[in-house]
Amino acid sequence: MKAYECLEDGCTFVAKAETEEELIEQVQEHMGSVHDSFEVEEFILTGAYELSANSK
Repeated sequence: MKAYECLEDGCTFVAKAETEEELIEQVQEHMGSVHDSFEVEEFILTGAYELSANSK
């Protein structure tokens, strides 16, 4: 499972997904609806990290 933490100041959103495609979709939805912004797919994948089995 991969995760990505929103980098906007004061935001605590963390996207968690089984696939890169799902992760990108979650992050882009969050950025558009909450921050009226957009995150590039390559940037999301670069900032994503693997979650251990205990972190789910």
